[in-house]
Amino acid sequence: MKLSIFTDEINSDPTRELELVKAWDIKAVEIRGLKGGRFPRVGDDELLALKDVIFDAGVAVSSVSPGLFKCRLNDSKVDVEINTLLPLACKWARILKTNRVSIFSFLKEKDLVIEQVVERLALSTKIAREEGCKLLLENEASCWGGTGRETAELVREVGSPDLRLLWDPGNSARSGSNDPFPDEYEEVKDLIDHVHIKNFEPTSRAWSLIEEGVIDWPGQLNALLRDGYAEYLVVETHTRDRPNGKTNLKNLDALESNSYDNISYIRERLR
Repeated sequence: MKLSIFTDEINSDPTRELELVKAWDIKAVEIRGLKGGRFPRVGDDELLALKDVIFDAGVAVSSVSPGLFKCRLNDSKVDVEINTLLPLACKWARILKTNRVSIFSFLKEKDLVIEQVVERLALSTKIAREEGCKLLLENEASCWGGTGRETAELVREVGSPDLRLLWDPGNSARSGSNDPFPDEYEEVKDLIDHVHIKNFEPTSRAWSLIEEGVIDWPGQLNALLRDGYAEYLVVETHTRDRPNGKTNLKNLDALESNSYDNISYIRERLR
């Protein structure tokens, strides 16, 4: 398994992000938020500067996260996202030397049926394939695919090797699943091609450090190893304040300290 981290879960400044990535000996990063906006909705100059910083640091890009389809299926921007932003995201993914693009599965609506969601996902998968990329469908609480089970159903309905599951147990817990691991994982593991690592505390409905939430990450990591998972584990800290009793680490702000703690925790469990 390969370790990665969202750059915007370290700092908003690319130079600072990559400085810490190198210092922490992380070999890959995931791209989402940039100074000018969400990838790839910024100017070419900012994207080229990001590319230079990443390549100069000698790290890989695990995936890009343009945040597509986190909207209603009948939203007027859907056609723009499918026909303009998706090809653009694929173009810049290839420039950054990855073919992985994460997406969501549209906001849940009572008056729609799952077949309409599947149709749009299938079209998006076809476009991505033509652009030389594969799509990673992330389970997200507000979307049709909120839990791993729900997202796996969508992936299976599309039935393409170019649409795979981005497994996020923390998001599944936030979506109301009582058993992201081990039960849900066992049902969806054959579809998993990417993993986001964060944790969730149901009582407070808040994100937590990886070691503190409801997800049994030691068990989940052991299961992934057992089952031969060889792709990326991406740390997605999501906690910008230090937990009670913890102070900032030397020369790091609160978000940087939390991300360092999370990286260290995962590394310790992978030894």
